[in-house]
Amino acid sequence: MPVNRENLLTAQVNYVSATDGNTETYGLKAQNPNENPPELRTMNLETLVIDSMHTTVIEQTYVNANNYPLEAIYKVLLPSTAHVIEFVASLDGQTIKAKVKEEAAAKQEYEEAIARGDTAVLAVAEDSKIGNLFSMSLGNILPGKTIQIRTKYIDLATALGRNTHVIIPKDIFPTVVVDCSIRVTCSMSGSISGFASTINMESESDTSYIYQGKSVCQDTEFVIETEQTEPTIIIERNPEAPESQHVMVNFSPSFDYTEDLAEYMNDIVFLVDRSGSMGGSRIGAVKFAMNILLRAIPTSSKFNILGFGTRFQKLFNSSELMNEYSFDRAMQYCSTMDANLGGTNIYKALSTVFNEPTELDYPRVIIILTDGYVGQPNELLRLVDRYKEDIVLHSVAIPGCSEKYLKQLSTIGGGKFIKGEGNEIISAIANIMKSCIISSYRDIYLELPDNFVQYPNKIAPILAGSRLLAFGATHKKEDELSSVMISSVDPCGEEFYQEVTNIRYVETDVIGKFAAVQRIRELMLYCEDEDLKKDEIINLCIKYQVPAKGYAAFIAVFENEDVPDNLPEMQTKTVDTESPNENLVLNDDRAQDTRKMAMKEKCKRPAKRKKRRRPRNYNVFLNNNIRIVLMQNFNGSIPDCHSLVFTNPNEVEKPADIEDIHWSTLVALIYLERANSWDLNVAKARNYLAKALGKSKFDQLYELASEILNRANLQSDKDDLDSVPVNSLF
Repeated sequence: MPVNRENLLTAQVNYVSATDGNTETYGLKAQNPNENPPELRTMNLETLVIDSMHTTVIEQTYVNANNYPLEAIYKVLLPSTAHVIEFVASLDGQTIKAKVKEEAAAKQEYEEAIARGDTAVLAVAEDSKIGNLFSMSLGNILPGKTIQIRTKYIDLATALGRNTHVIIPKDIFPTVVVDCSIRVTCSMSGSISGFASTINMESESDTSYIYQGKSVCQDTEFVIETEQTEPTIIIERNPEAPESQHVMVNFSPSFDYTEDLAEYMNDIVFLVDRSGSMGGSRIGAVKFAMNILLRAIPTSSKFNILGFGTRFQKLFNSSELMNEYSFDRAMQYCSTMDANLGGTNIYKALSTVFNEPTELDYPRVIIILTDGYVGQPNELLRLVDRYKEDIVLHSVAIPGCSEKYLKQLSTIGGGKFIKGEGNEIISAIANIMKSCIISSYRDIYLELPDNFVQYPNKIAPILAGSRLLAFGATHKKEDELSSVMISSVDPCGEEFYQEVTNIRYVETDVIGKFAAVQRIRELMLYCEDEDLKKDEIINLCIKYQVPAKGYAAFIAVFENEDVPDNLPEMQTKTVDTESPNENLVLNDDRAQDTRKMAMKEKCKRPAKRKKRRRPRNYNVFLNNNIRIVLMQNFNGSIPDCHSLVFTNPNEVEKPADIEDIHWSTLVALIYLERANSWDLNVAKARNYLAKALGKSKFDQLYELASEILNRANLQSDKDDLDSVPVNSLF
């Protein structure tokens, strides 16, 4: 089968490595940096793609070329969604598969083995702001010994329509050039119609592709195109656990919804730059943007505003539903915004938002409005990459900012980057408004037989462009599963049911492991009973042989029988963990002297008086569409708009059986529809009228009003009117 690169890679995922600018290298290194590290000889990579997930095996061969034993540490950095599920170490032909044990017991066993002179392996998950970092300690690697490390991890694949994207981060590959082979095997529910890769791979069969050559230090992407498939149940057949049964449900629902955008549930957080450089026209432009954006938020969604500089101010302690009270509070907040919060610190503002718990039923959307310089750009990219599965991030940039890094932030965050200044921000807002609202299927539940348990217990909403990936497990296998019913609430708020009857079988153990990982993550995030959480996590870790930070770790021991006499002792070095900000920590005496010198210098310098900036007003030019949008209330109604729609409003007769507010909203709705730029405002007005009038009466009046507007002389929506001060719009 030909490797169809050109057609598929045009739709590849925009991926920015979360470790760009990170100087640490990964792989096997000496614990003591003064010692020579083991030499890497070969590397093999094998990836198995099963619909919306994949497993990847990293196999690396090292040799201790020193004349003394080494204590080494092996580190592998994985994407935030990945999880190590297997460690296998081979020492001169002796292979041991590491077992998962409670972390405290695993560490004790490792220390005891080292004390006996045996070679031991301890693998644990570590804290990292970059991604999922797993480290493995290897003690007493004797001189001249060859050690092979086999790491297997599981991760989600990205679904874009019929294409499935798998990305292997560059940090997995060595910085030195060695012989390397990469094989990709595809086990898809639909037949494969195309395959592409960012490296030159040859087709071994219709489902297998291979690369053989030298190692590549780059992010490597594979794209698999499949024919359209029905929702599928994948049943795992694990020969080692014949009485257990694990199933994975894979479902891509339709998102062809346009009229009910006003019913979507989201948590929209605006990060508004209020640093000193935003003074004058720029803060005015942002106030104007917020005036429009706030009116488009559905009443079913939550929102919050966080103004930031070197310090920040929140509108609410936590996001609140859009209603009359929250809308009035927000408009008052925006009307008094000024560029008075110091310098620009996006990192601190984003960290604050990420540290706030998310609600599964309210997918979080973050919109950054800034003109500022992005400090700590690489740390900021890594921060967004760490939380990208929980948010969508858009950025609106005023010219003069760090466009490059804001674009990368939006790319990693799965959102849009736009820029504008002055009246250009109007088109920028119109461009981003619909993207601010994420349609989703929520309240999802799998109707499984009584002997099955659903993993995770609460399934996250399915967002537009993504797939449902949920699991069921039973350890009392009875009859074969023949179907699964998916119940949910669709983007319009209606109950939705989908029966899945398409079944296929795979011989593997990874579905059960991935199901366990999902449940462990759920417990870590949401279980408040610490004892219950600990017991269930440890039980899952040991049963499915998967590690979890602070709960369970991999351990393996090689018994060294023929240890040469007079062998130099293994050197070990305890390395202190660096602080997150990587500031140098001085000893007490030096720190005290430094503080004294700093105080002397401070006393010498005369204090500078801060110049108070006089707030400048900012004028905008409004056409009729924008004026109508600026009249919209929190609930979607639009009062007294006739003079903006009709050239001669007195000549247009209102139907007798409709209230003034309903008629005005209906006229405005149709007028805005014809502009094709204000989808959310139109949807909000439509939703308001459908609830107030009832759907059948609304449909009748909509047809009548459309005919009236077709006959009437309408105002132009293109002509700019007189300029208006921004402050007068609040």
